[in-house]
Amino acid sequence: MTEIVQMIGREVKEFKGLRIKEAKMMNEKSRGYRTDPKNARIYIGLSRESVLDHLANRRFRPIKEFRKLLPEVFKSVGITDEEVKNYTICWSQKAGCSCGCSPGFVVQGLYDRNIYVTVELVE
Repeated sequence: MTEIVQMIGREVKEFKGLRIKEAKMMNEKSRGYRTDPKNARIYIGLSRESVLDHLANRRFRPIKEFRKLLPEVFKSVGITDEEVKNYTICWSQKAGCSCGCSPGFVVQGLYDRNIYVTVELVE
């Protein structure tokens, strides 16, 4: 996946995949006038990516590689495989904001929580 390597701007001899460095789940109640429950979001960021790199690359994320990490993400925040079967998970470029600045996975069936994940390259 050369696009992942290019995102962090480093030379990597051999790309072996991604691994989770940190994952945390936070309660997020709806804000403003809305009182209905909001579907959860999973935001994934690369550990050595600068803020400028993140802004430049947010429209070109390795979604297939990120999707492979989802079972491990759920397990690391205490969500069982049985619970995950009840969820519908899809990628959205506009998961966190209508302008597209916060892409991520939308988890239909899990409410009022967001999961923040940092991943790193396996070399």
